[in-house]
Amino acid sequence: MLELKENDFVKFQKIADILITYYKIYDLEYNTNHHKIFWDIYLSNKPLSYIDISNRNFIAIETFYKYKRKYNTLAEKLLLNDNSIFV
Repeated sequence: MLELKENDFVKFQKIADILITYYKIYDLEYNTNHHKIFWDIYLSNKPLSYIDISNRNFIAIETFYKYKRKYNTLAEKLLLNDNSIFV
């Protein structure tokens, strides 16, 4: 996702909008905070270290990396499987 943010900001923004909405809904259903973690990684105006993000969201750094992989995998699937979102 960070590479996409640097190379194609328009696509990045569309994917980020979709994912932040998805994670907000997911969080409501499962009482999690994925949308906050996703926001801190990819959308925050203030750059935060991965340790800062894990501390502020009360997760272990190992869990942070697991979530980050999950977010990137879902973004890649969206990019590869559904180009209609970019029309």
